[in-house]
Amino acid sequence: MRGPKALRQQVLTEVRLRRYFWTTAFSLTLLYLLGITLFGDMGILRYMHLNERRAAIQKEFDAVMKQKQAVADRLNSLNSDNFYAEKHARENFGMSGKDEYIFIYK
Repeated sequence: MRGPKALRQQVLTEVRLRRYFWTTAFSLTLLYLLGITLFGDMGILRYMHLNERRAAIQKEFDAVMKQKQAVADRLNSLNSDNFYAEKHARENFGMSGKDEYIFIYK
């Protein structure tokens, strides 16, 4: 026959097993969620990588916009400033004005 000590021991053992089960389940769930948060498709590491890539693309975009603005300014100068248009024609196309001679050196 079992006494109160044996029953108490059985209850304590069951409580420990339950506590161990729930602690393990909670820990594994927490570890899984932490892994997903860090390494998942939408995780923190992916976010940091995409943020760095966005910054690089933004930097490249800014450089292209500066080049575009420089070309637009040069085109505007060619269209509006006759002196600059003549200078460009002389330097790049070998053209000359009236009473000018072109010397080509090898």
